[in-house]
Formats: sequence, structure tokens, C-alpha cells
Amino acid sequence: MLDKYLDHIPLEWQARIMERHGLVITSQTLWDLANALAHRLQRIDEALLDRVLAQPVIGLDQTGWPRLDGSGAKKWQMWCLTAPGVVVHRIRDDKSAATFTDLVGDYHGTIVCDDLGTHEAGARAGPGIVLANCWAHVYRRFEEAMPDHPEAEKALAWIGALYEIDRKSEGDLTRLAELRRAESMRVLDELKAWLSSMVTLTSLSIGKAAAYTLGNWPKLIRFVDDARIPLDNNATERGIRGPVVGRRNHFGSKSRRGTEVAATLYTLVETAKLHDLDPAAYLHAAIVAADRGEPLMPDQFATSATL
Repeated sequence: MLDKYLDHIPLEWQARIMERHGLVITSQTLWDLANALAHRLQRIDEALLDRVLAQPVIGLDQTGWPRLDGSGAKKWQMWCLTAPGVVVHRIRDDKSAATFTDLVGDYHGTIVCDDLGTHEAGARAGPGIVLANCWAHVYRRFEEAMPDHPEAEKALAWIGALYEIDRKSEGDLTRLAELRRAESMRVLDELKAWLSSMVTLTSLSIGKAAAYTLGNWPKLIRFVDDARIPLDNNATERGIRGPVVGRRNHFGSKSRRGTEVAATLYTLVETAKLHDLDPAAYLHAAIVAADRGEPLMPDQFATSATL
């Protein structure tokens, strides 16, 4: 399972590798093993989702997940939810407002995510949800405008200053809150005044970047009033990177159950990586604990491993 969901080796390839070593086994048998393990790990998979949804600030992102069932239907969507120390994956039919509501509609807190109309609609349906947007996305838009518009460097410098102010807090949330109110607001005021002068260039890439930033301004500046909100959603983008690499090699899933197995095992593997655990040791311990009816969290395993 780790060969597939950690090292991204498709089951067909694994079967051929094993055959070269004298072990004749079909990819279907390997899939049956993966399915059985995912069933045994379902309880901890659900517990990890509960842990994410209990946090005051979470990240959310999604990417396409190909269908291999021959139906010709559009791709599934791999959704990724993150909180400190946890990565959770869920594969759904689409990235609609209804799917957003199904996944996080009962959540109360701030979700850092992309600017999508479906997220907006889903958040409105869940009165406890506040959306915050990602400064890394803004940075990339102005970076793309730089070759044609060197003045975009000003925006990059202001955004860079926001990150430098955060770094000065050295992880102290109280200090971070003070710095953001005192220093980040000054940077934001300067940036906003400059954006207002650029937004009239509607046909140019720099004007479009300015319009995007001003259009999302209320969600972009939420971090000033809540030190728990990160400047960007990079943690979630890192959390979804493993499945994206796997998608290039094993191409997607053949069945609905295949998406569920992939989501469960990616959740366990990616969360273990966050805690610098040996994924094999953790999965083994998690399966044994799950068979006893005990969901073994990665931080619990890390603590027990050091005792």
C-alpha cells in the first residue's frame, strides 16, 4: 500500500516487479488487500476529519481526480482539508456548492481557500463559516504580470513585507497579533492605494491582478484581526501534492470504492508525513489499534514511540 500511496507505484507495476522476484500475484489481489486495509482504517480516517473540523481555522483545496470506469463522465474531485498536524482527503463528484456544504457545511470557523463562487455559495449556506483568501495566489498573479509590467514588483515587495512581519513573531500568536495590527495594516494601506491606481488597466495583466486583489480584499485582510489565520493556503497545497504526483502515475480510480480507498490511505500517509513518522510503522500500529476499536492518532503514536 505504501508503494502505491506513498511512492506512487501503480498496482499493475507492483505485480510485474513481484513476478520478477518469483511472486506471482494479480493486481486485483493487491487491490483487495488495499480495500481490506482501508475498511479497517475507516474509523481513524473519520476521527482525523473530526479533528480538522474541530479547529478554529482550516485550509481547503481541491483538484481533479480522473475516472477510469469508462463512463466518459467528468473527473471526480480530490478535496483536501487541513489543520495543524492533519491532512484529510475526500474524493467527490465535483467541486460544487452542494459538495462544499456536504463536507464542511456544519463547520464553525474560518476556511482558507481559493476564490470560487461555489465556496462563497457554500459558505452562505453554512452560517458558521467565514472565508479567508490566500496571499500566495495574489503574489503569483503579480509575478506573472512582471515580464510585461515591471511596476508589478511593487506589489511583490509589499506582499513580501507581510510575510517578513509574520516571521518577526517567531511563532508567538500574541506577538503576531500585535505586529499585524501595527505593521501589516500600514503595508496593506499602501498596497491598496497603489492597487486603486492600477485597477483601471482592465485589459492588462497587471490591471487584472489588481482587480482580483481588490475584489477579494475583505477576505484577504481577515488575517489582521485573527492571528490564527495564515497568510496563505500553502499548507493545504502541500497536503494535496502527494495525490497529485500519484495521479500522474496511476491515473485515477476505476470505481467509487476506489476513490474512498485512495482518500483514506492518502489521509493516513500524508498526515504521518507531517509528524515525521515512519509511515510503515505508523500504519501497522494504526491497523492493530483499529482492530481493537481504538483510533490511533499520529501524534499519539509519536508520543508512545518516544517513551
